[in-house]
Amino acid sequence: MGFILKRCDSLFQQLSALVQRYRGGTLLFCATVTVILGAQLPNMRWDTSTEGYLSPSDPTITEYHKFQEIFGSDDLILIGIGTEDVFTVTFLEQLLLLHDELALGVPHLASIFSLANATAASRQGDQLFVTPLLQGFPKSIPDMEKLRSKVNDNPLLKNRLVSKKGDFATIILKIATKTETDPISLDQALAGFTEPDNSKQAAEASSLSNTQNDSVVTAVQKIVSTHHEKNFEVVVTGTPILKQVLRRSMTQDAALFIKLATLLIALLLWLIFRKFAGVLIPLLVVSSSVISTIGLMVLCGKAFKAPTIILPSFLMAMGVGASIHLMTMFYHNLRQGMDKASAINTTMGHSGMPVFLTSITTGVGLISFAGAEVAPVADLGLFAAIGVMIAFIYTILLVPSLLAFLPADQKRAGFSQSGYQRQNRILSAVASFSVTRSRLIIVCSGLFVALAVSGIPKIHFSHDPLAWLPENLPLRKATEKVQEALGGVISVEVLIDSRHKNGIYDPVFLKRLEQVEQRLENFSAAGIRVAQVSSVVDLLHDVHIALLSPDSQNTSLPEDRKLAAQELLLLENGIPAQLFEMIDGDYAIARLSIMSPWRDAVAYAPFLSELETEISTTMGESATVSVTGMIPLLARTLSAAMHSAARSYLLAGCIISLLTILMMGTLKLGLISLAPNILPIATILGVMGWTGIPLDIYTMLSGSIAIGLIVDDTIHFMYNFRRYQKRGMGTDQAVRSSLLTTGRAILITSVILASGAFICTLSEMNNLFNFGLLTGITILLAMAADFLLAPAILTVSYSPKIPSDGVEKPI
Repeated sequence: MGFILKRCDSLFQQLSALVQRYRGGTLLFCATVTVILGAQLPNMRWDTSTEGYLSPSDPTITEYHKFQEIFGSDDLILIGIGTEDVFTVTFLEQLLLLHDELALGVPHLASIFSLANATAASRQGDQLFVTPLLQGFPKSIPDMEKLRSKVNDNPLLKNRLVSKKGDFATIILKIATKTETDPISLDQALAGFTEPDNSKQAAEASSLSNTQNDSVVTAVQKIVSTHHEKNFEVVVTGTPILKQVLRRSMTQDAALFIKLATLLIALLLWLIFRKFAGVLIPLLVVSSSVISTIGLMVLCGKAFKAPTIILPSFLMAMGVGASIHLMTMFYHNLRQGMDKASAINTTMGHSGMPVFLTSITTGVGLISFAGAEVAPVADLGLFAAIGVMIAFIYTILLVPSLLAFLPADQKRAGFSQSGYQRQNRILSAVASFSVTRSRLIIVCSGLFVALAVSGIPKIHFSHDPLAWLPENLPLRKATEKVQEALGGVISVEVLIDSRHKNGIYDPVFLKRLEQVEQRLENFSAAGIRVAQVSSVVDLLHDVHIALLSPDSQNTSLPEDRKLAAQELLLLENGIPAQLFEMIDGDYAIARLSIMSPWRDAVAYAPFLSELETEISTTMGESATVSVTGMIPLLARTLSAAMHSAARSYLLAGCIISLLTILMMGTLKLGLISLAPNILPIATILGVMGWTGIPLDIYTMLSGSIAIGLIVDDTIHFMYNFRRYQKRGMGTDQAVRSSLLTTGRAILITSVILASGAFICTLSEMNNLFNFGLLTGITILLAMAADFLLAPAILTVSYSPKIPSDGVEKPI
């Protein structure tokens, strides 16, 4: 192994000489690749949809797309209006006016539903009429009370269009899909004669583009703003608004993070190196790596989703870390009296292999997340791993070639003389303390970790996009207000398939569907209570009662198949749009819509399980039941995140551990190398448990990113310790020499990486705040472990004897 490592060091020196010789061509190659991939950035797409968290092939997504193919988009904007009493002339007139303006002024609108266009069936002689509920506008008190009774007796209206208390009304806007709004080309028309669209095409057709979504939200907000007044307090919520808010927060945060991270890195690099090259070269490596990786991601057709917002920051951290290790060693070599070319070659021979090993370790660890069931986490794992290797390539090509181009003054090489000496004194003191107090450090570290780890059982999982937003955000306040008034704001959609064309005509099927509604009216599970239920039986009930003669037996639904078919035909002729939002065109599948409160997705899994059992038991063998909608998507995302976290962390830990042991060359040193990496991760998990910070997609990524970052510094330190030990140094001198060379770079990179992570705490989104806070703390803990715990374990594990022939100076 020692011969192989020496051979690799020699190869990096030869590569350095080659790059310096052809530095012009090297720079041109890197610039060309960056420009080509950077040209893809304007085509970057943003996806903030709930379904975007899952793979198109996920069964939950497949079921959701089946629902959308039958009933269209379930993207709803819910406008809530608070008042003292809905059933007044003044309020209803204002409601009619707002309804009409929305119907005319909102683009991409599939349907609009409120008291203004609600209908009721009535019989006049032998004829059935389906007429607007507000036809013959009620103005007297008796008429208003009559209207109130009609609304309260209609399951489709009560607690959906008007709250139970009668002090809150809603206008429901259903947003069209792309296929409903976009013109159809000849190719698309001819495509109907070929194979059906795959799941990816179905997904793309299910939602409006971001521009179209924004036009809808802007139009709604503009119209609503002119109607808000006393006793007509309007709030707006819904998935289109959540998508817009999340996307705008993401884009603003991404731009802010990149700008601040760049400025911070530049400032710290200048304070550390005090040289133009010390700032320029790492920034060029970082920017080229980020641009190329994001461009490649766009070229592969991947959309930018909420979790992938951290990709640029991570790549900046990785790129600058590797560059700093090389730059620090380069300036150190200049101070030892080497000429520029020799200093570059020696630097690459000394640090090139550790940089390569850390890139491989980080990349392999990250790619373990490429198999995650959460789509953006899989994308992040794949492209972060690719980005790490791109950053490595840019580092070994750009750093030597740019150093060869730029002037280097031996007398002013990097740090100021006083600063350099001060750092040496600090690092020497740290080395002395860690060696002389090794057992105390190990015992204290063990107690510290034990205390922190005791909090791990307290960790709870979470997935709640609404909770990511600030509490004072209008969308969050509106959602809470609507939920308080109606008891629910998010839907579960149930497809009940009779398995036969015209199967809905079957009176047994209809009766059981009615029983399902009745049982769900007071249904609750896992602390979630159903707020409202609706299906085709509510429409049919209205028509059936209207058709009954005064002396007939009062049954709520037709008991004859032919009569059921006739009544459904009447509905098809009278209100076809409303009917076919509840059944499919073949009269085989009935839609059951269940309105429930917004909760953390962790509560939805048991709720959905009991709900599906209740429905399936009631329907019996007469139908197949499948549950879909927003709530199942949120629940599945959480389940996928939990499963992916456990599997990916275990895989990453095993792979990184194995690679670290192989890289160190001995099992003993490899196992010692793991301790400084386990301590910060275990500690931060314990802190999450004690402080109540949930384990969600973002805090899960915090751990994966931290693993990738902190293992790098440990490998650099251990690699150099082994190198100095093989040269005959004793343990204490090998530790000191490693800290005086690699330790300086570890200190610099840790400060920069932690500062970059803490930038995320400036976000208004709680999930990004937690991500930045935890990642930054983990990096600082890892630095402390590398400076104290690693040397302490080495001192206890290896003989401290110094060879008699003296101490060799560190390179």
